[in-house]
Amino acid sequence: MFENKVYYRDASPTIIEKVTPEITDANINTITLNGNTYVSGTEINEDGEYTIIATDKAGNKAEVTFVIDKTAPEVVSVVKSNNDKATKNDVTVTVTLNEKGVAPEGWTQVSDTEFTKVYSENGKYTVEFSDVAGNIVLAKFEVKRIDKVAPEAVVTTSNNGNPTNEDVTVTIVTNEAVYRPGDWTEVKTNKEHEWTKVYTENGTYSVVIKDKAGNETTVEFTVEGIDKEAPVYSSLRMLGGNYYKENGKHIRYATNGTIVYVYTTFAEKL
Repeated sequence: MFENKVYYRDASPTIIEKVTPEITDANINTITLNGNTYVSGTEINEDGEYTIIATDKAGNKAEVTFVIDKTAPEVVSVVKSNNDKATKNDVTVTVTLNEKGVAPEGWTQVSDTEFTKVYSENGKYTVEFSDVAGNIVLAKFEVKRIDKVAPEAVVTTSNNGNPTNEDVTVTIVTNEAVYRPGDWTEVKTNKEHEWTKVYTENGTYSVVIKDKAGNETTVEFTVEGIDKEAPVYSSLRMLGGNYYKENGKHIRYATNGTIVYVYTTFAEKL
């Protein structure tokens, strides 16, 4: 009874670009389009959902329902799981359309209008989405701040390992922004990402450095050369001058103008 001369894509109901229904049964009594009288052979090309009902003289009815859709869908939102914040994890992108769509290759269709895909690398992307009629819209977005590399650090000490009777300041300079490592102090200089801490004792130490994405690295360093104790001598000798004996001991002394030599031995290297 009906002959749809042009169709666009199979669906339920059938979605087409335009249609020219032709009623060829001579026994047809009435034809309606969405409840209104329709003249056979009239082209229908405006977007919308249509139902044609043809009734013959005996009262039998034939019905066809179709949708004309020539309008591209719209991208309602593009949401990234990290909200553009630093992360060491992959990023899930969720695209929402304003109507039922078809999932592009590699994407997962969560609902009629929602689609997701996991990205492991930063970059600018353009993805083609379509509705069920085949109309196309482009979703453009950027995945950024994925960081899976641990930070690097350079450690220096204020005394460079040389002997000192003062505390030693340890400085750490990282190659990227990091969270404050424990009780270290941030240094505001022309260098970025610089931290210091004062140590009062020699030893081997370690500190965990964490970047803004959550990647961690453990930095080990040695503080050495701190010596705050005065030297102690183990023996003292004097040569030259005069001496006298008192209580069985020889007491050495020097008079004005006498050259004497004093030899002292210390318990540590000076």
